[in-house]
Amino acid sequence: MAKETKPTIADWSECDRVLGEVRQMDILAKQFEARKDEAVQAAAKAFDNDLACLADERKPKALAIGRFCTKHRKEFGDAKSKQLDNGVVGWRLGNHRCELLNGKLSVKDVLIKLCRAGKKLAKRYTRVVIDLWKQHVIDDYKAGKVTDADLADVGLRVTQTERFFIDPKLDEGRDRNAES
Repeated sequence: MAKETKPTIADWSECDRVLGEVRQMDILAKQFEARKDEAVQAAAKAFDNDLACLADERKPKALAIGRFCTKHRKEFGDAKSKQLDNGVVGWRLGNHRCELLNGKLSVKDVLIKLCRAGKKLAKRYTRVVIDLWKQHVIDDYKAGKVTDADLADVGLRVTQTERFFIDPKLDEGRDRNAES
């Protein structure tokens, strides 16, 4: 499909012609993407009903297995799982979490209690987080509230990259190359 891998451009007219070729390729790519998306949606829709039926049938059976295993938990002994012919049933441990003891407490209440319990506990279980507020630095720089020299004094600078772009018109109107 590719005629020339590295076209050379001599003037703006040539640049516009090559941009027209890129434009045509982008339009075709959008059309292919749309057709692909339609095909994927159609394929997914074809299986949605079957998958929903299976999920509806599976859910009560899985709940029944869970209830049975909970009722017979002592038969697991020290094990968290039990191997059966058709698979494994059991319990998986989740990650440890630190939660408030009850709904009447807030984090602020806990912090107060920690501080009252002693300096050692308060130091061990609390923290102060100091972070560089980069967006505020950028906002002040853009507003002229801080200069490059001010920032350099504290070891910072605000930079902005620039990158080239191609933005072909993707309307499917008249062919711009035909005018030439």
